[in-house]
Amino acid sequence: MQDEGEDEENEEAEEKEEEEAEEKEDEEAEEKEADKDNEDE
Repeated sequence: MQDEGEDEENEEAEEKEEEEAEEKEDEEAEEKEADKDNEDE
């Protein structure tokens, strides 16, 4: 039973890390787009 609880905690932590990684990628992509826009002007 104890293992199941740990597995759930690990899954939640992994999901949180994946979401944060995706958000970071989105932010970096937006920054690149902004840099492109600045170069065009």
